[in-house]
Amino acid sequence: MYLHWSKKTDDPKSSLVTMVFGVGLIGNAIIAAMRNGRSEIEFNSKEVHFPWSDIAQQTQILESLEEDMTDLFSAAANVEVVWSAGKAGFASNQAEVDAELVNYRTVLHWLDRLQKNRGLNIRVNLISTLGGIFEQELLVSSESVPKPLRAYGHLKLLQENELIHKDNLDRRIYRVSSAYGYVSSNKRMGLIPTLIANGISEKHTLLSGSLDTLRDYIWVEDLAAYIVTNLYCDECLDDVLSVASFRSHSIQQLIEKIELLLNQKLLLRHDRRPTNARSISISASLRPPGLVVSDINQTLADIVKTCEF
Repeated sequence: MYLHWSKKTDDPKSSLVTMVFGVGLIGNAIIAAMRNGRSEIEFNSKEVHFPWSDIAQQTQILESLEEDMTDLFSAAANVEVVWSAGKAGFASNQAEVDAELVNYRTVLHWLDRLQKNRGLNIRVNLISTLGGIFEQELLVSSESVPKPLRAYGHLKLLQENELIHKDNLDRRIYRVSSAYGYVSSNKRMGLIPTLIANGISEKHTLLSGSLDTLRDYIWVEDLAAYIVTNLYCDECLDDVLSVASFRSHSIQQLIEKIELLLNQKLLLRHDRRPTNARSISISASLRPPGLVVSDINQTLADIVKTCEF
């Protein structure tokens, strides 16, 4: 967990506390975007160890945090909470998502009590999923009805609904397409950085979808920049926002782009029983105001440049 607090230099009494639960691909990008900061805002931060497998210890840490941060919470104009936590993904089983739901409920219950005890303005920014709740739907729009097909999709929809029913907590739900970032040796990677890393090291990549499977890919830094901008903005936005590039690519198209950048053919193996072959695309009508999306050709080139050959 990452705790971040800031105040405007021209208004020292106005402070904002941000808590980020989950420091994987998206959480780390959000933290980096916050650290970039703005000249008129003074930032401070610290990391707080949060044990994901011990509910009793979680509760103890949250209660201690509330006590330690009494002065900070008392001075806070707003508290923003980002939930980007969880190891669950498309392939997760029911037991894995059930454990993740327990963690989420523990934090949500604490925030609910914190709001009631302290009278704070708390907004929870939940990172949800487009692919998980609209799997196999083409041109997802405002008329689309969530129909998750996997345990992971049901988990994210349940998280959304439980947040919506916390009447005293403000909320903003970000339904995100397939986020991708740089190659990392110590974090789980999605298809794009995996293809690049394996291409450079001349390893095979197992494809769990077909070559014509469509996906919408969003550069994680674009996603993080958009979320952080909204944390410091009082503009009235919808409670549920779709964050995507709104330009679907097939796996074949990705392979061709990466092969061109690497100037070599990728080594591929195809799953005989593909578990992730359903296509999804997002209607541009869902594009939220203020979202800036990078060109995928440029971001792929940037990823390749950061890798060691």
